[in-house]
This record gives sequence, structure tokens and C-alpha cells, in this order.
Amino acid sequence: MASKRQQWISCNRPRGEHVIFQEYKSAKRNFRRELRNAYQKHMQETYNSLEKDFDIDQKRLWSFLNKNKKSKSCLSRLIVNGRQCSTQDDILDGWAEHFESIFKQNTETEPVSDKERAITKTVEVAHKDFRGTFYNNTKLNITVNEVEKVLKCLKNNKASGLDNIEYEHLKYGGNSLRNHMTKLFNLVCYNFYSPKSWKSSLIVPLFKGGNKCKSDPNSYRGISLAPCIGKVLDKIIDLKLELKKDNKCFPNPQQTAYQQCLSRGILVTDIHISSPVQADDIALISTNCCNMQTMVTICENYSIDWKFKFNPLKSIQLNFSKSKQHTDILLYNSSIQLEISARHVGVLLNSNLNSMDRTLQACRTLRSSALGLIKSGLHPSVISIDTCNRIVRQVCFTKAFFGCELWTEITNTEILLLERAQRYVCKSIQGLPRQTRSDMVNALIGWKSAESYIDERKLLFLGKLVLMKDSMLPKQIFLTRAMEFKYNCVETPAWIYS
Repeated sequence: MASKRQQWISCNRPRGEHVIFQEYKSAKRNFRRELRNAYQKHMQETYNSLEKDFDIDQKRLWSFLNKNKKSKSCLSRLIVNGRQCSTQDDILDGWAEHFESIFKQNTETEPVSDKERAITKTVEVAHKDFRGTFYNNTKLNITVNEVEKVLKCLKNNKASGLDNIEYEHLKYGGNSLRNHMTKLFNLVCYNFYSPKSWKSSLIVPLFKGGNKCKSDPNSYRGISLAPCIGKVLDKIIDLKLELKKDNKCFPNPQQTAYQQCLSRGILVTDIHISSPVQADDIALISTNCCNMQTMVTICENYSIDWKFKFNPLKSIQLNFSKSKQHTDILLYNSSIQLEISARHVGVLLNSNLNSMDRTLQACRTLRSSALGLIKSGLHPSVISIDTCNRIVRQVCFTKAFFGCELWTEITNTEILLLERAQRYVCKSIQGLPRQTRSDMVNALIGWKSAESYIDERKLLFLGKLVLMKDSMLPKQIFLTRAMEFKYNCVETPAWIYS
């Protein structure tokens, strides 16, 4: 085609029925046809290899599907303290101003509390004792084997900090680098001083998702990328501290540092379950408002002692009692807002015990996630229906039915909605028209009903409870409730209601 084009240009680019022009157009059509055929052949080979490697290398499959997604548009506008930032430099300055206001230290002089004095004294004594015994006690020294052990466990393809040193540089740097790192870490521990560059992080804002405003900086979560070499030292010290931890006290069954004081919440016989915690999400449970206010006050005083603060605007309360009489719960003299429903650790809770909103959300999630995969290239015309089926069951159903182990008293209307959403997805991944009979689409690929899937998840959850260690809090609650049910100690789960 290139030679025909050069020949056409040398003849002053004739048009119409000219022989050279017709030969050039014919060569151009042939070139485009061959290009399309080569692309289709390449994509077919890619899909075939992905199909074979689905159970072996799923990372390759997801990287391919993510590349085919529509590219997300960059942030074009940011509003910081009422000021609108539109240019790139203004947006960067706006982010800097926002995060500086968040991490700004309190310059107000506050009286030093007794707890702060005790902590300062304990740290000084530990520094003095440790400094004198560091080189004399070989158990405290960081060895090359410990450094090598931590380096082997580091993951690849992780972001670096401001120094642009990644985990791969440290892992594959050789014996010489590991020896120098060992000497450096021992010097840091001996002198109780870490380089200032290890304390500088690169903050990356990540959108929290949902229907939040993208121009509001509060809709983003700042992720700090610290230097990798500093994180390696943290992991080594953490391994040494693991040997000093008292397994009887750590980790605490409820993961809260102040749960021993929270004795006014819910009791199942003699088991306290007043403050279950998942990561940094704290839930306080109580049978009356007075005890709840006491528990909130305990958390408030604890945060004041340890120099951090809860956000009253992001805290909510749910009232599950039959009486909807509202009593203000105060946190830092601000009333915690009362809501009808809220999402905790991914599970939607409704104070009216109405599960219809939860079911509608599950249906929407199932449809949208399945269509998103199909638009990314997961289509039955290029990948076998069996592979599409496994991916949808693994991804879409897990996402839509998250927490279905706790779904109780599902109405027939809700089951019908879930079945419709499942049949819609089943038709989509098989490439069937929407007018296809609904009673046969599930049987074509061996799908069970949505109700059967929920029952299966409940049985698996029961199996995990049974196989738990007896010392774990969920197992203790399960055994207590099972004994109450067996011996009819209580007619209804009264501990749920106030």
C-alpha cells in the first residue's frame, strides 16, 4: 500500500476513474481488511489463552478486563473552602491546602495530663535501658537473615514514596545491599533516630465512590505513600514485637483498646458484645439511651487522652426499638444524627427491620456489575459461556449477595425480584434475547435459584462458625445462643430489642 500511495502522489494525486487512483484505493482496502483480520486473530488468541489460564493466572484476566474499561476522566474542577480551582496548578495548590488543614498540628497550649506524663516517663526509661543493652544483647540486634526474611515477603508492583525506591530494588539488590541495610537499621535502633526523609510521604487522593461530589475534596481519601526502606524496618520491628506480645491479651476479641470500660452495653448471658469493631469501624450496642451515652462518653474521653478525635458528623445512631422516642446522644457536645438505615462493614442495616431496600440494592449491583464485565470484553461471542458463567458467579454474585448469610425473613416479593435480576444476568452472559423463556435460562448453564444460593451461603457460614476455635468471640456467642434455643431458656431473642 505504501508503494501504491507514493506512486499516486508522484502522479499529482489523480481522482475518479484513473487507474493509479483505483489501484491505490484497492491496496488501501486490502490493507485495512488484513489489519482487521490480524486484530481479530490476535484477540481470539488472547481470549483463548485467558480461558485456559482462568483457573491458574486470574491476575492476567483482570488486567486485560481493566484495560478495556473506559478511561476515567481527570479531575477538572476542585472547590476548596469556597474557592474554585480549575487549572492544574490551582488544583494541586488546592489539594495541598486541603491536606495541610487536615494534618495541621494544634498550636494551642493544652495542660499536660497525667497519662501523657506517665507515657513520657515510660518512653524515657525504655530508651535508657534499651540504649545500654542494645549491643550487649544479641537478641535485640537486627540480623541479615531477618532482613532477608522480610524482603522475601514483600509484594511486587507496589507504589514507591518520594525517593522512587520500590520494593523490587530492595529485593533484588543482592547481598551487599542487604548487609548495608542491616547496618543502617541497627544504627537507627541504637541512636533512636530515623532519617527525616523516611517521615516524608507522598499523599495520593483516592475517590471514595458512590454518589459523592467529585469536586469536593472531602469525597477523597488521602493515601500516604511512605518510603519503602522505612516500611521494611517497620516490618522487622513488628516481627520482633510479635515475640513480646501476650497471647492471652492480644488481640482483643472486640479489637478495641477501651472495651474493658464498656461494660454497659449488650450482654449475652455473661459475654460482653457491646463494641464490635471491624478495622476502624466501631459499633456500640446498648439496650437503652442512658447506657449508650455512657459508652459514647467513654470513647470521647479515650480520644481526648490519646490526642485524636471522632467526627460527630460521620457518626450515626440507629434505634431498633419498637418505641421510636428519640433521645439525643452527644459526642463532643454535638448531637449524633438519627438515621433509619446505615451500612456497616458492607451490610445494610435498617432500624425498621425492612429488607426491601437491601434487596433492591442487591438487584442493582448484580445487574450493573455483570453489564460492566460484558462491556469490558467478557462476552459469549469471544469467551466460552462456561468461563463467563464462572467469572460472573465469582465476582458479581459475591458482590451483590455480600452479607446474605445474615438475611432473615425474606419475603416472596424480594425473592421474585432477586430471581428476575438473576435471569436477566443469565440471559446477558449467554447472549440470549430478552424474550427468551425465563424458566429455561438457568437450567441451560446449571444455575440454581437465588434463594438456593442464599441458603448455600448460610450453610457455609454455619460451617465456619462450627469450625472456629472456642476461644473466639463469635463462637462463644453462637454456642450460647444454641444452648438457649436447645433448652428453651428464652422464647425470643430479647437481647436484640430494647
